[in-house]
Amino acid sequence: MPGSLQEFLEERNWVGSVFGLSREQIVALFGQPDTVSATSRRHPNPQVFKYGSVELYFGRERDAQCCSLFVEPPVVGTAAWPCPRLGLLWDLAQMTPIERMEGLLTRHSIAYTEVADTTGAVLRLIGSGVSLHFGETGELEGIYVGR
Repeated sequence: MPGSLQEFLEERNWVGSVFGLSREQIVALFGQPDTVSATSRRHPNPQVFKYGSVELYFGRERDAQCCSLFVEPPVVGTAAWPCPRLGLLWDLAQMTPIERMEGLLTRHSIAYTEVADTTGAVLRLIGSGVSLHFGETGELEGIYVGR
């Protein structure tokens, strides 16, 4: 499993280690989540497991599999992120400028497209399911990975 953001962006396969796993399999690998989403009588199974600043998303069915994840970078000056339990110790912090990220992607020959979003911009890595989300000020707010 990659240990840095650079390795993750280059290999683009970290997600393969969690996608398709059931809630029970995720708990067996990482332990009980720090937080789970709300449930109801109609939807008794949580759709989100949160480990540190990593959110794993599942469908509503009891046997649903992990289908996406979202990572919120830490505020500058805080501990390594997002969740050592998941093996992610990335080197970017919240508020990393989009220009720095574009430079990193270009230096490592990682193809991407930039898309305008209602709250800022999104860099989509081509063929990987990874989207880097930047706020109105052009600073990193989160990383989304989906199938």
